[in-house]
Amino acid sequence: MRHLSRAILNGKNINIYYKCDHFSIDLHSHDYYELILYQNCEGYCLLNGVRHPVSHNCLFLMTPFDFHEVHIPDAPRCRSFVVSFTADSIDNQLLLPLSLSARVYYETPPYIAAALREIYNTLRHRSGQPYSDLQVKHLLSAILARVLQAGASVCRTPPNLSPAISRAMLFAMSSYGQELSLAEMAKRCHMSPTYFSALFHKETGKTFVKWLNDIRIDRAKKLLITTDDTVLEIMSRCGYNTPSHFIKCFRAGTGMTPNKYRAANRSTDKSKEKSTCLDK
Repeated sequence: MRHLSRAILNGKNINIYYKCDHFSIDLHSHDYYELILYQNCEGYCLLNGVRHPVSHNCLFLMTPFDFHEVHIPDAPRCRSFVVSFTADSIDNQLLLPLSLSARVYYETPPYIAAALREIYNTLRHRSGQPYSDLQVKHLLSAILARVLQAGASVCRTPPNLSPAISRAMLFAMSSYGQELSLAEMAKRCHMSPTYFSALFHKETGKTFVKWLNDIRIDRAKKLLITTDDTVLEIMSRCGYNTPSHFIKCFRAGTGMTPNKYRAANRSTDKSKEKSTCLDK
């Protein structure tokens, strides 16, 4: 992989790569969003356990909640743009729909590739150029808005959420590792706990506590598969305070303990793959 540019945007990282060599990447996840546009490539991406073909001019948009592996044989004309970015690098209106689901976009319009090239050129020549950070933010936001409009959602998301519940879900999804109570979320939405609980259940089909626990267990499952972190480390990262509570919730969601889940879902000799920064 050839690293072409790296820039700091509004205090957060946004990286863009242009890949001319391709290879298989084992199951992994990361703590940032990733957008990949494939050109003249053939292979497949296993996204959240579902196999999606990779073909010419298709795009994948992954969130921090998605795990994936990629199998693309190297070919002479195979190219791809890879953009890694954090939530602070895009327009706030995009955060909730972006976080709810991965996206796959086949037959990507030519202007998306053109916009990605413009992002690269802007970052490459940003030194001394006024408003270059703002330009990159708007270009990336425009690309993501188009993908959200036309890309196929990989998983179902609750439709027509009210603004209050949308804000609550977005905050919880970005803060699931912290202690979050129903009363605190209701207060953030300027509602009583009873009304917030009823509205959340009506719009999502789940209680807030059940929904949050599902988010935490889903993240724990991915960390167990993609890292060698201890169960206690994963427990803490996912917002649980005691091992007994974590194991009880994990067993209720999966039917097995965390250690048994890890053993059943990956080879014992799989190497540790952590994402500690946006650089690949």
